[in-house]
Amino acid sequence: MFDHAPDPLAEKRPLVTPACPGTEPIAPADLVATPRWWVRLIWYFSVMLMSCVLVAGGMRLDRTDLEAPFYYDLDALLYLTMVKATVERGSHWQNERMGAPGVQQLYDFPVIDHLHFAMIRGLAAMVPEPPAASSEEPTPSPRVRKLLKVYNLYNLLTYPLTVLTAMWAFRVLRLTLPAAAVGGLLYAFLPYHQDRWEYHYFLAAYWMVPLSILPALALCRGQFLFYHRNPDGSYSRRFLSWSAVGYVVLAAATASAGAYYAFFACAAYAFGGLYGWVVFRTWRAVAGASYLIALVVAFGLINHYPAYVYQYRYGKNPITERFPEEAENYGLKLAHMLLPAPDHNLAFFSRVRAMYASPQRPAEAESAGSLGLFAGAGFVGLITILVLPYPRRWPEGPVGGLIVYLVLLGTVGGLGSVFNLLVTAQIRAYNRIGVYIAFLAMFVVLWWVDRYLITRAQPRWRLLRYPTWAAIAVLGFLDQTPYSWFKPRVVEEIEKHAERFRADTRFFTKIEHAMTPGDRVFCLPYIPFPESPPAFKMAGYEHARGYVITDNLVWSFGAIKGREADAWQMDVATPLRKGQIKALINRVVAGGFDGVLIDGRGFAPPRTPQEAATSLSAIDVVNEINQAYKEELHRPSVSLPEVIHDSRNQFFLDLRPYREIYRANHPDAFAALAQYEREWAAPIWLGGFYTPEPSGYSQEFRYGPPDGNLVIVNPSDRIRTFRLVMKFGIDSRGLFKMKLSGLVDDAFELDKGDWDAKVYGVDKSYLVEVPPGRHALRIRCTPPRDFVPN
Repeated sequence: MFDHAPDPLAEKRPLVTPACPGTEPIAPADLVATPRWWVRLIWYFSVMLMSCVLVAGGMRLDRTDLEAPFYYDLDALLYLTMVKATVERGSHWQNERMGAPGVQQLYDFPVIDHLHFAMIRGLAAMVPEPPAASSEEPTPSPRVRKLLKVYNLYNLLTYPLTVLTAMWAFRVLRLTLPAAAVGGLLYAFLPYHQDRWEYHYFLAAYWMVPLSILPALALCRGQFLFYHRNPDGSYSRRFLSWSAVGYVVLAAATASAGAYYAFFACAAYAFGGLYGWVVFRTWRAVAGASYLIALVVAFGLINHYPAYVYQYRYGKNPITERFPEEAENYGLKLAHMLLPAPDHNLAFFSRVRAMYASPQRPAEAESAGSLGLFAGAGFVGLITILVLPYPRRWPEGPVGGLIVYLVLLGTVGGLGSVFNLLVTAQIRAYNRIGVYIAFLAMFVVLWWVDRYLITRAQPRWRLLRYPTWAAIAVLGFLDQTPYSWFKPRVVEEIEKHAERFRADTRFFTKIEHAMTPGDRVFCLPYIPFPESPPAFKMAGYEHARGYVITDNLVWSFGAIKGREADAWQMDVATPLRKGQIKALINRVVAGGFDGVLIDGRGFAPPRTPQEAATSLSAIDVVNEINQAYKEELHRPSVSLPEVIHDSRNQFFLDLRPYREIYRANHPDAFAALAQYEREWAAPIWLGGFYTPEPSGYSQEFRYGPPDGNLVIVNPSDRIRTFRLVMKFGIDSRGLFKMKLSGLVDDAFELDKGDWDAKVYGVDKSYLVEVPPGRHALRIRCTPPRDFVPN
């Protein structure tokens, strides 16, 4: 099952002779007797169990609430929504309880970690739903408690899973069991793992990385994927073999374990193919690498298939605005890998890292994670060997070359920056390649120590072999894990997030108890989804808490930006001004919503007396809504049912009484407004339009691509007439030719040099007839021949 079963990644035959015959050393595992299968099984099980004990003790799980998230902030709230949809619905692609008045559909924001989602579904099937709590204080429902337990357990399981895959990979690379065990343990506890934690939930689940890198190393050693070497030295293709099936399964798993890791694996395969071609002088190395890359890409396309179908029907909506220069902001830095972890067990090392982490330094947005002393020593040793005139055999030559290539790909201003400029900017966080570099560097230093301990003839070295590995494991673990582990500080940190979750639970559970299943809640302030900057002191995913904690309510947050529901929310909710709240609430209740959530953290205080005259706080919004209710009811002493958060800066108002009295007092006006909201025509900007403006002003200003579409969605059953009023402008000198087609047929030219300095742009007005359905205005811009972008 583990070590000596048929290996899909490496056929069990003598390796192809390297370029310099006789220079490849004997592997450490070949210098000792092969352990029995049950011995190997005990080793694997014991080290995985040890990792569970270490993470349980380090995070003090005996004092940790598994039914509250370990990390409850920022991107963790996004992952919680997807995991909840997966556990409850079986899929994260579509969620009927987010994005009202529409349905959240993630086809414009594809998260293709289907391997992890499958693991989560399997784990959810094994975790029973706990009984209802008997406490009088509002507590999460059994469904929510099960969700959080599954969410936390999978994060914890990534440690033993990484131990298993890393240990198995090291055995495939012919390390002895003690070396593979120490390597698997240290690789599972990389600082990268703790840095990602539940903040980058799926990046922390890097247990596929050791398996995905093996084909690249096989290519470097002359094992050409999908090819068999015959006794006469010739090669024959083998697409129908167990090894070929293994590569197909590996490609499918790699493509389904995260787009970043799949991309980096393919980059490593490309290097392995070129390296094998040069060393062994056969094109079959490149061919084998190409076959595997094609498989990974093909499975990646299959994972994206729902998104492609959706975007073919409704148009491309590139909501994740990626730009080539982001490869510099999130690039790999050697200092991050070689310096200690920020929260090191030794205060001196922590101070060193803190001194480096200055906001004045470039590319400090995200760290690659420290390699630790053990893998760091392998990295420095390999670079030294490559620089100095030292004979480079296996593994130093191929592994060192692969590491240098990965560094050149990921480093700030490196090959990745060129790729992002010329090919696509969707891969931007090249620092995440550090987890591949860590595995390779760790393998080499394990190889060195393993061979040294085995080849020493003196009896004392044989006696010191196991104590040496134990010392490396202990020192490496202490070097790589945070200072807070095993101490009350880790409990305090986790409890801080748990207590915030409990406060939210009290708030949202009261809301759910006050409402009926299926009621809709409109969230203020309006925040686009996904990947939006904070609204004052409110992070971009804070509105997701309502969906995570409740079982039956429907929330407006989560409508994909750039689509119909998001356009309606933005039109209704922005900008918020004094005296406009009654009109906003009228539209909200006419649009089918039953309550409103008002988060005061998203309202910025006025900076000038002029702003104070028009800006609002959360209390102002609550007061204006209640004032509108009092006016409709003609009773100055009443107010709407209200729920207030423990923090006193978040409020919920039940709008059902207001809707009923408003409908009773103005039946014709309410019916007309309800029809207006049902038939509201949404303007959708597709094909590359984007806005750099802050939330609330994005409908006023957009940059356009050379060829994009403004799609007008008419949800009614009749032809409707609209007047389009737009201003076209350019940022560069020269003559730009504009061509409009579809709903409008027009052509004109723009020349910035001819404009009045006080007038930026050319005003255009068109009367258009829009039939029912979706209809596009195509906007094309042809720049002058000497135009240079940016």
